[in-house]
Amino acid sequence: MATALPTFDKFVVFSSSTEHTVGQRWKKWLKRFEVLLTAMNITDGARKQALLLHYAGEEVFDIFESFSAAQKGEDEGNADDSYAKVKTSLSTYFEPKKNVEFEVFKFRQMKQEPGETVDNFCTRLRLLAATCDFTNTDRELKSQILQGCTSTRLRRRGLRDEMELENLLKTARSLEISDVQATEMEADEAVNAVYRNKHPQQGGRRSNTQSQQQPLQENRGQTSWSHQHGGTTSSRPCAWCGGHCRSRTSCPARDKQCRSCSKMGHFAKVCRSKPQGRSNASHDARMINTRADSPSQHSSDSERSESEYAYGVSSVTSKTPKVNLQMYGESVPFFIDTGASVNILDDDVFRKINAPALKIKPTSTNIFAYGSSQPLKVRETFETTVSYKKTRVTTTFFVVQSTPHARCGNLLSAKTAQELELLHYTFATSTSAPPQTVADHLVKKTPQLFEGMGKLKDVKVKFYVDESVQPTAQPHRRIPFHLRKKVEAELKRLEQLDVIEKVDGPTPWVSPIVVAPKPKKPEEIRICVDMRLPNQAIKRTRHIMPTIDDILSKLNQATVFSKLDLNSGYHQLELDEESRNITTFSTHVGLRRYKRLNFGVTSAAEIFQNHIAELLTDISGSLNTSDDILIYGKSQEEHDQALKRVFDRLLEKNLTLNKGKCEFNKDQIEFYGFMFGKTGVSPDPKKVTAIQNMKTPTNVKEVRSFLGLTNYVSRFIADYANITKPLRDLTKSNVEWTWGPDQEAAFNRLKTELTGVKTMSYFNPNLETEVLVDASPFGIGAVLTQRDKHMSYIISYASRALTDVESRYSQTEREALAVVWACEHYHLYLFGHHFTVLSDHKPLEGIYNKPTSRTSSRIERWNLRLQAYDFTLKYRPGSDNPADYLSRHPTENANATTRHESKVADEYISFLLSHTVPMQGHDSARNHCSNEN
Repeated sequence: MATALPTFDKFVVFSSSTEHTVGQRWKKWLKRFEVLLTAMNITDGARKQALLLHYAGEEVFDIFESFSAAQKGEDEGNADDSYAKVKTSLSTYFEPKKNVEFEVFKFRQMKQEPGETVDNFCTRLRLLAATCDFTNTDRELKSQILQGCTSTRLRRRGLRDEMELENLLKTARSLEISDVQATEMEADEAVNAVYRNKHPQQGGRRSNTQSQQQPLQENRGQTSWSHQHGGTTSSRPCAWCGGHCRSRTSCPARDKQCRSCSKMGHFAKVCRSKPQGRSNASHDARMINTRADSPSQHSSDSERSESEYAYGVSSVTSKTPKVNLQMYGESVPFFIDTGASVNILDDDVFRKINAPALKIKPTSTNIFAYGSSQPLKVRETFETTVSYKKTRVTTTFFVVQSTPHARCGNLLSAKTAQELELLHYTFATSTSAPPQTVADHLVKKTPQLFEGMGKLKDVKVKFYVDESVQPTAQPHRRIPFHLRKKVEAELKRLEQLDVIEKVDGPTPWVSPIVVAPKPKKPEEIRICVDMRLPNQAIKRTRHIMPTIDDILSKLNQATVFSKLDLNSGYHQLELDEESRNITTFSTHVGLRRYKRLNFGVTSAAEIFQNHIAELLTDISGSLNTSDDILIYGKSQEEHDQALKRVFDRLLEKNLTLNKGKCEFNKDQIEFYGFMFGKTGVSPDPKKVTAIQNMKTPTNVKEVRSFLGLTNYVSRFIADYANITKPLRDLTKSNVEWTWGPDQEAAFNRLKTELTGVKTMSYFNPNLETEVLVDASPFGIGAVLTQRDKHMSYIISYASRALTDVESRYSQTEREALAVVWACEHYHLYLFGHHFTVLSDHKPLEGIYNKPTSRTSSRIERWNLRLQAYDFTLKYRPGSDNPADYLSRHPTENANATTRHESKVADEYISFLLSHTVPMQGHDSARNHCSNEN
């Protein structure tokens, strides 16, 4: 039984003539065809295919005939599959070869058209973005809308407020609606202009009985004014008909023709085209200049009131600059007037443009000819976009009616000329704007370095999982209802950035998530995965992490600093496929897993540090700690060279930066928790302020927290151990909590000392190095300094308490212990270079400077440890020795010897015993050492 074909409007035949748009047009045509099939209720696959080939036209049918049997779907089992195959084959045929770079170029060139809404502009951008392979499409759309939109207000709000694309579009709609509503309201208002006579009477007084004229009514050689101050008129004459109208819409002259000038919209009795008293017929065009009114007449920039400004017009000479601007597809000539603050368009030119979409508004702004008291005939005003070469601006124009004796011409204001980059002001001053720095140039040249989230090329992180650990699928933790929308939005964002992916199928590892607000943005959340159980199975990979001493040794003599922050650092390292399952986590919308290195993995910090350090290893003047990269140089040129090399390396490896956290060309910069500058290193003022603002502790836990926070500044305070001793006593076991005067004094004194913390100098291997040492019955201390001519620079303070055994040593042995401990403590600074040890204990001078001197076996053993160092010991009185105070106020940790110190000492003694002591003396040496211990 035959089925009648429903009747419908003619469907457009598809044309493949325009090659560069054929792909997009085919997709659009096919979607419309699918809608047509739905409207006609056609579900049979064979009929769909027949209608497709029929309505697509002869060109598409010929293309279909050239397909193979497989492409035509003849091998498919049913008609529906055959129809789907035909669609796929045709779509593949019409799909152009994509050049991503060219597609991105086209996307960057997009501008909002005059009269186009932001939503339509966004739709055009979204179609182009589909072929650009952007990592974060919404972010790119937002950026291009802000760059290419015609609304200055929208651009300013987008730059001022941090908002997502959806909120930006909502703001744009709100602004567009308010503009339309304001235009309608203004169109219904009266456009009468009220003026005030500004000619002063003799003696500076103005006559209150001065005659008043009708608005816009013209008398030869006289000025027509109405009072603006000191009284109001209850009924103002209409500027269009001369009567009394409530609004422009009710004016009887609205659609009438003037008998004087034959123009529409007004009566002859108020016509502005009547002959003037004295008109210069040679004035083909006139320039607009500002004539300031009284301060009370000025209003805001956002809207022009009736009494805002007055302007004058003067003749244009042959030297007046002229330029052609593009306006609605027409090339319109303009004269540039550097003294004007409004743009003028001649009435005749305005009619030739003939733009139907133009939104015309009445205006009461008054524009005067230069030296004339009569205003020009301003018809209306409108806002539009004009362009010069590649520069486009949206601005307001006033349409001025020419007179029989002179044409006003088209004049461009100074402000618009500047925006179009036609006009540049220079000032004859002794100072000039700072030149663009290399950092500014690099940032401007490489915008892609600050867009989206990068992914380190040629690197995939692998987790080594201990197979003996049983995988665990932990119970799901419920997310509070009021946070679920935020969690869903964050998951969507991470999926769009290719950081996480959905998990389908079974997975042995499942971890719960913890939702926490971001510290600096409480309205936003951070999703954290509880990786405690998976960490038990992930074998830790060890990598060397830099210390403060490593950083200080590199920054010597540096004067210029910059800091780069990698955007979401860990997430720029990709996980290999096998390592992703162990990161699986549960949410209320299903399972997800990480595709990038995630926070919470035990060795994540070391893995990330190692990869970034390897990236920068051959670039001098750069170092990193985690996702912060420090650039430094002894000169601006050296710094700039390092910065450029780092930028090039990051681009090469496809890494991106967080522009908001980057700092350039600083003489002092915060890094690794310290402030590094030209003169040295000091504590971070923010951390010092946090310590000073802490409240008095009320329990042992708070005391430990306070001491932990202050410990990082201990290297800057000589008597830190003495100040904190009463507080440390409270943290000992079996000590009853008592906050007394001693503890309060220590707490307050530490805060006071922090206000006077000095800057420590950088260690310079080329300068003479000195170590000041001293010992007391309960502690030893040392100060590392360097001397340059007659100046001495402090590098670091150090002290420690003596053990019970050490406190029973003789004074000479304690002083000798201070020497060996100080040398091993500062091993990184002292080894391999001659230095001087200063002590206030005179006997040490003979012990260390006379190899033949006889000492105790304990000191002899320490001397073996010191043979690795090249030093000279000199005597200095205690009053001149800063280490004297440190030894009497030591750090409470009695066993403060670092692993490195112990290792160096043990290895060196072992070396000496093996290579310098005779074989027969080994046993006696061991016995002697054991007895001394």
